[in-house]
Parts: sequence; structure tokens; C-alpha cells
Amino acid sequence: MEQINIIMQKDYERATLLLGDLFEIDSDIIEQINCCIQNYGIGSFFKNLKTFDFPADVAEKLNAVGMVLYGMSEESLPVAQIFKEPKGGAIYEKKL
Repeated sequence: MEQINIIMQKDYERATLLLGDLFEIDSDIIEQINCCIQNYGIGSFFKNLKTFDFPADVAEKLNAVGMVLYGMSEESLPVAQIFKEPKGGAIYEKKL
């Protein structure tokens, strides 16, 4: 069980460092994100972002990442953005 916790801790630290690189934020904020993820787990961290004391720009970016990871189902998209067939990308270009 301890080995699983160590693996998860390293994964959380890696995820936090990647978020820090992506957002170009201070090491203090990276450490704060890491502590929150360690304490709450990834899923609960993103679900409870509003309860943490992050700067507004960081909270907005974290919220966007959470939406990509957990909230991009058809139910969460506005009706105008739900496509019935591909409208772009490599597969669509091959058809042309």
C-alpha cells in the first residue's frame, strides 16, 4: 500500500510541475497546487477549485484544465457547438 501512495505522490508532483510549466507560475503557487492535489486527490481538487485560495488567473486556467479533463461531454457543450458530423481535422480534409 505504501508503494502505491509513493507512486501516486510522484504522479501528483509530476502533474503539478506540468501545470506550473504550462501556466508559467511561481514555485510557491506550484507548491500550493501540489499540496491541494495531495490532500484532496485530482478529481476532488478540480471539483473544489473555488474553495482554494489561488490567484484569479491561475484559478481560471485550472478550471479550464478541469473542464478539459472532466467536463467535455455533450451535455456540457452549448447546443450550437454539438456537431453531428466532423467539420474539420485530418479526416475531414481527406474527404475533400
